[in-house]
Amino acid sequence: MPPDDGTSGDTDGDDTDGDNDSGGDAREPTPPDEQTADEQTANEQTADERARDERAAGEIREEVGGEEGEGRTAMSVEEFAVLLAIWLACTLIMIALMCRSFAATGFSFHLCFSLAYLLTFYSGFPLSAVLVFRFRSPIVESPYLAGALLLALAFYLAYHDAYTAGGSSRGIPGPAFGQGFDEGEAVATAAVLALIALAALTAFVARNGLLLFKLRTYSQTFSRQVSGFALRRFFSFFLPGMLIAYFLRPGVGSWLMFLAACAGFGAFTYVAVGGTRANLAMALALFVAVGLAEGHLHPRHLPPLAALGVTGMALLALARYRLPGPAVQQVHHAVLFTRDTLSPWENLALTLRHLPRIERQGLAPIVRDFYVHIPRRLWPGRPDLVLNTPNYFTRNVLGRGPGVTISPTLISSCLIMGGLLALPVGALACGRLIRWYDRLYDTARRADDPGTRAVVKAFCFGSLFNIAVLVREGPDSFVSRFAFHGAGFGLSALAAKGSSRLSRKVGNIRGRTAAP
Repeated sequence: MPPDDGTSGDTDGDDTDGDNDSGGDAREPTPPDEQTADEQTANEQTADERARDERAAGEIREEVGGEEGEGRTAMSVEEFAVLLAIWLACTLIMIALMCRSFAATGFSFHLCFSLAYLLTFYSGFPLSAVLVFRFRSPIVESPYLAGALLLALAFYLAYHDAYTAGGSSRGIPGPAFGQGFDEGEAVATAAVLALIALAALTAFVARNGLLLFKLRTYSQTFSRQVSGFALRRFFSFFLPGMLIAYFLRPGVGSWLMFLAACAGFGAFTYVAVGGTRANLAMALALFVAVGLAEGHLHPRHLPPLAALGVTGMALLALARYRLPGPAVQQVHHAVLFTRDTLSPWENLALTLRHLPRIERQGLAPIVRDFYVHIPRRLWPGRPDLVLNTPNYFTRNVLGRGPGVTISPTLISSCLIMGGLLALPVGALACGRLIRWYDRLYDTARRADDPGTRAVVKAFCFGSLFNIAVLVREGPDSFVSRFAFHGAGFGLSALAAKGSSRLSRKVGNIRGRTAAP
């Protein structure tokens, strides 16, 4: 699924082009039969450029779901003032809880979940305000926006209560797959994971070439022109492989080498896949998370690093769409991409608006999301469209056609699956899940064996992408990715463990045979 999902992508909202065409010397156009050859060629080039601009704008509207239509309106200053007060109160409450948690325990996966949640539901409000008042983009009606902000806070408070219930999250028995890893087995596990990712990337490039230079539009990366789409799911195993390598030899130098290796891999996948930034963004996020957890970074470094990362992701998005246009329009696109990459919060407001006509899906989306992992050769009748909650939201709520899937957010996904009654259940499940991750991470930190410590910590940090998916897309998308990540990581660890033990046995046999 595209990582840049959102709601209001009105890329034609500014009137820069209109201003350029108005005023000045308003002359009648020269009839075609009176134009010179140079004038006709220039007009043909202008028409081609205009058509390219329209295609690009149409692709952005389809990608981020933004058009003036049902449920979208202008916003008055009074409405904005009320929303601003609600946003400030909700944001300050969340930040206060996060600071208190960090002061008490330092780095935790609860902090990571909270930061992802804050970015998803609250960081987009200032950018939406810029789009509304500077570029006159339409927006969902204010009552639904206020409801989205307040409901997001209520869900987080319920999650926080579920996470903190029962006292400290420290101290449970070590996981079965992490017991008994010596350093050699940990190195073998890292090698297996990295080789899986590199082999999948090599096979994908061999079948498709470098798509960034071959395809004209980003939406074509999800079309039938691209073969071996399933290979992309294995790219993510490179990151936990490099995490194991880092945790075996932790230090500032290893941390910087981790950044170089993972950012390089992510940049190459960006070129190979045709503009998908997920692997590169995850490499940078893991670099920051590991630095914070290991003491290489101070919390005061996070704002400038976040600003740098957001700017870089926005520039990559602009490069991906190859958008022409004046500087003001480029700024509009950059703000739009930044908002929809970080915070598809307006999607929750749209869900609330359409809630009366949403058909409850129950647990079926969780089952359906596993369909993508079943090869068509094993299931020839597999549906082309997997109706999980992101696809249900895109098709049935937004009314979008095929070719793009828009993130509904965690709360919208719960509403689609079970209505309002699903929200407390979802908050409880999220609290218990993140509490389990923190217990697992604490167990790894206290492990005596460096191999076990490295493997389990790498598994935990490698799951940060799944936690981001949980917040942005919902529990159904999370469950299938968690199962895929866990199965791939576990099988790789078992294979590495078995091969290491086999090699040791072979070495012992040879030693006894060579002995006099």
